Amino acid sequence: MFAKARRILHQLFHPVVGEVWQLHHVADNGRDEYTIAPEKLEAMITEYRGKGYEFIAIKDILKPRKKKFVAVTLDDGYEDNYSVARPIFERLNVPYCIFVASDYVFDEEKRARKDGMTPEQLQEIAATPFCTIGAHTKSHCHLNQLSEKEQREEIMEGKIVLESFLGNKVNYFAHPYGDYNSDSLSILADGGFQFGFAAWGGPIRDETYNFFELPRLLK
Repeated sequence: MFAKARRILHQLFHPVVGEVWQLHHVADNGRDEYTIAPEKLEAMITEYRGKGYEFIAIKDILKPRKKKFVAVTLDDGYEDNYSVARPIFERLNVPYCIFVASDYVFDEEKRARKDGMTPEQLQEIAATPFCTIGAHTKSHCHLNQLSEKEQREEIMEGKIVLESFLGNKVNYFAHPYGDYNSDSLSILADGGFQFGFAAWGGPIRDETYNFFELPRLLK
């Protein structure tokens, strides 16, 4: 009872200002619960615009604004992000961020197994004005199961590989599986990241956050 009352009061005094969507595959095949059909994605964008939300780039999520916002993110770096999702976002003028596990692109065996983008596709999509590339570790590991040294290697190697290939800074990070601990957060802070994102947590509210565990909504 008291927990429910506290939750209601918290929601009252800290209203929702926006949402960060977490997507993975965008495809018709309905391969698993992490796949959204293109038609459903388009319908969600239309629905939220109809409710007055504006779609913004990931870099702008904590800036004061009059309208509620949506920031779209996709995890892992799948080929359908390039071939299916990209045309939708560009046609509907929606910025988006892809959090890339570098092995899914640059390790040929893992790319084939996980349907990752090719390096050429990553380079092309990253050059568009709509797309921001973020980091997602090297191998898509459970960070909270690793030592601090192992976590640092996973996080920073993934960042360095992407930066070296793309020729620009990678400022944003998403925790694979939503698994992380205090070491993970410290590494992001030390490693030059601006924001880090969880895999859960709900909408963004008008309150103070740790910049390295910002909440998202799985769509």
